[in-house]
Amino acid sequence: DDIPGIEVEGETPRREPTKEKRPEVRHWSMPASAASRVALTSDLVVTMGPRRGIVFVPSKAEAESAARQLAERLSAGNDVSIHILHGDMVQAARSRTVNAFRGDADRTTR
Repeated sequence: DDIPGIEVEGETPRREPTKEKRPEVRHWSMPASAASRVALTSDLVVTMGPRRGIVFVPSKAEAESAARQLAERLSAGNDVSIHILHGDMVQAARSRTVNAFRGDADRTTR
């Protein structure tokens, strides 16, 4: 039947899945009060230097506030961009945020 390395005319050859090395992903879960969340997050970014991060907050208003405060705290001397994502955003805005998080520069400008 199937012999490795032999192709039968008219059939699409099967490819072995590539085993690319994926970057290590670390998860930190730290409960924090609303008052300490921004300071804790900015300290983690400055200290640990992650390439990407997600901060979960309980409300849209808190997401907007945390994003604004983090942008203010991290703007000086840090190569950090802050993007917000919540359910009240139109799909195009959500897509831009997701593409920016993935690092897809070509798709973030659309």
